[in-house]
Amino acid sequence: MELNTAYETSLVEGYFIDTVFYLYSCKSLSTGKVHKPRPVYASSKMLISASPYFATLLSGKFQEGKFGKLDGGFPEGEVNAIDDYEYDSDSDLDEEEEEVLPIPEEIIIPPMKPIQGVKDIKGPTFISTSDESDDSGSCSSSVPSETARRPVASMEYEVPPIPFEVASPEPPACKDWVREGRIVIIRGFAYATWLSMIRYLGTKETSFAPLQSLNRRHTRSLFDCSPKSMYRLAHLLELEDVKRLAVGNLRAQLHPTIIFPELFSLVGTTYPDVTQVLVDYFISYRRDSQISKASPEWIMKVASGAYADRSAAFSSVFTKLIR
Repeated sequence: MELNTAYETSLVEGYFIDTVFYLYSCKSLSTGKVHKPRPVYASSKMLISASPYFATLLSGKFQEGKFGKLDGGFPEGEVNAIDDYEYDSDSDLDEEEEEVLPIPEEIIIPPMKPIQGVKDIKGPTFISTSDESDDSGSCSSSVPSETARRPVASMEYEVPPIPFEVASPEPPACKDWVREGRIVIIRGFAYATWLSMIRYLGTKETSFAPLQSLNRRHTRSLFDCSPKSMYRLAHLLELEDVKRLAVGNLRAQLHPTIIFPELFSLVGTTYPDVTQVLVDYFISYRRDSQISKASPEWIMKVASGAYADRSAAFSSVFTKLIR
């Protein structure tokens, strides 16, 4: 419905895409900074009708957004790399090194050497196209007229005049079409997550990537995203249908070998719906040999305070075990 409304409006107003978001797409392996901002284009009408968050984000009172050329590239004056990204374990960020451009060496241009024989080069000669000449047979005038005499090369012939409009063409009088709209930089979510969400709002289609903890080789397609990252964004946008899709995909990918990393992940301990799914899975498979083997190690990690800020998950597990 949101896409239909935006499309119908575009038939009357003449434009559909009027907003561009810039989001960071990569994480540096050496510095931990996120970088490489990339654009995601969208219709503000579609977004505003989908979530109250976008109504606030894209309103005229939003201070960080500004109007400008949608195709003008990343705004000047904005940092293209940040080190305070709030979701440090976001698997929707591609891990790679930042591109460091080499500093060019000073280019020394040697002085020009004089060309031998330049002073001996003579200018063009002229021939007469009239019958008037002096007694010596030379031209009657030392300076040829514009219509009577023309410079020649190896052959003597009259050069026709070049029309002015051909010799000096005037540039066409036209204006480049420029798309303008709202430009917003998003710093709390990855490019892949945002792109996947905007796609879902228009098509109701999702494409989730394998969980990073599974360590599976996977070639990410354009619209793939992490179910946990998608859940974070859906929670912000208050989109219950997307939250259900993300949790359902997370549950479908769970395996005894990864339940502990997922249970004590940032998303797993922050959002009650996700915590509940992970705890229920752990309880159901607690007698699995792989879980039994890994349990002492993770209990020691929790006891040592390594996950002191994520004690809710351990508390939920312990509460269910003693019931």
